Amino acid sequence: MHKIKIKLLSGGLLGLLLWGLTACNPLAKETETASTSTSISTEDLSINTDDKQEIRPLIISSAQFSEWVSDYRKTWKYKGDKPCVVDFYADWCRPCRAMEPALAKMAEQYAGKVDFYKINIDSNEEITDAYHIMGIPTLFFCSSEGELIRIAGYQTEEEIAANIEMIVSK
Repeated sequence: MHKIKIKLLSGGLLGLLLWGLTACNPLAKETETASTSTSISTEDLSINTDDKQEIRPLIISSAQFSEWVSDYRKTWKYKGDKPCVVDFYADWCRPCRAMEPALAKMAEQYAGKVDFYKINIDSNEEITDAYHIMGIPTLFFCSSEGELIRIAGYQTEEEIAANIEMIVSK
């Protein structure tokens, strides 16, 4: 009888522990929410009536980076004619995703004055190795003269804007 109580108690604790781990796992919640949300109402759809296209950072490859920004296989030499911001990111990175709205806002605000690029580290390992990208997000802020500011880690909209102002004013 005593052994049965211990087995029931340990089984209950194990079940509670497993439930707690699943409930506290943010990724499990996202998956659960995404899979249960299957209907879309007309309120969820936004129609762009003024034909204004949203400006966002351009996702580029290592080859495009070499052509437009700097050849990562050689010494840093900026090829652009206006300042740029390069965001090294990954789709699975929460801080990277959290910065997306701020970068999109800055891309819109500085359209025509600053080029905005994004490089996925998972599909462009050569460039991340060449620049020793150890943590993401990592942002490169480059002035039109080629001066580079490199910042790793999450940046607030205000911090991004301040760094953009530094490269634009040079």
